[in-house]
Amino acid sequence: MRREIPSLSVLDATAIGPGVTADQALRWTKEVAQAAESFSYERLWVVEHHGVRDIGCATPAVLIATLAAATQKLRLGSGGVMLPNHSPLVVAEEFSMLQALYPGRIDLGIGRASGSDPATTIALRRASADDEEFAAQLDELTGFLNSGFPAGHRYEHVRISLQVDPPPIYLLGSSESSACLAARRGLPFAFAHHLNPEPSCRALSRYRENFRSGVIKEPYTIATIAVVCAPTQEEAEHAAMAAAIIRVRRGLALRHGVRISDHVLRHPEWSDEERRVAQKELSGKWILIGNPEQVLSGLIDLRRTTGADELMLTSIEYDGPSRIRTLEAISEASRFS
Repeated sequence: MRREIPSLSVLDATAIGPGVTADQALRWTKEVAQAAESFSYERLWVVEHHGVRDIGCATPAVLIATLAAATQKLRLGSGGVMLPNHSPLVVAEEFSMLQALYPGRIDLGIGRASGSDPATTIALRRASADDEEFAAQLDELTGFLNSGFPAGHRYEHVRISLQVDPPPIYLLGSSESSACLAARRGLPFAFAHHLNPEPSCRALSRYRENFRSGVIKEPYTIATIAVVCAPTQEEAEHAAMAAAIIRVRRGLALRHGVRISDHVLRHPEWSDEERRVAQKELSGKWILIGNPEQVLSGLIDLRRTTGADELMLTSIEYDGPSRIRTLEAISEASRFS
């Protein structure tokens, strides 16, 4: 009997590993998108982060346009646009243009976090947004996309020049409050299980329980999970550990306020302390590491426990070929399972 294979998508962070140029990181993200399309993944989303050394995408709309031009049918979107960093009108205009250029292929994922450190956050938007302010920004965005402000609203007569069917909005989050906001607004909800795995089942359950028909008629959920997959468990564990060691070394250097060279970051010998910290980091429920059968089994279990309609895979590996290896291995395993 064929097992229930979850619908699978991809989240890519345009990872910048040691010694990797901006051009190479972006080319790898393009190759990952093309590979995801060839392996029949549902969609690929890109992130918004600012001032983070190992994440290269700060402008999702720009990167989405490039990826859409390099693919044929794959849905592309933001995972997500951090709305408090932007004017809702500008976001609506950008994604309406993307929708006009690539009809039916664009997703607008919206998040509340800054995607940065406190100083950069201040440089981006000067002030933080609380729950009420974020909900108001989300309503403004929806109003601009749908030309749907009520009579008397201060933006009643504001219009986007490119009138298109609006791209679908997905609300992103890693908490129950985000889940409840998505439910109240009748929006599909994407939970960052890879960032905060413990409340994922509870948050997705609350979303479904409190869902009100709105933009969509029935609740729809996505859960994001980190994955490292290789032909054997040993290869996958080594690949995950190698990536984690780089993160550990960067983190230690940041905490001590020192610069660390690419040579040191890539050094193949790991100290006992580095290995211990990396193993602890990789032991959580936020990531699946193993051969294709093991990872696919973990994905099926995650689908059953969370009830997510779709799982979105993200990689901790820095180079494009390794990320593609994981996507191909999982795709092949799901095809023949």
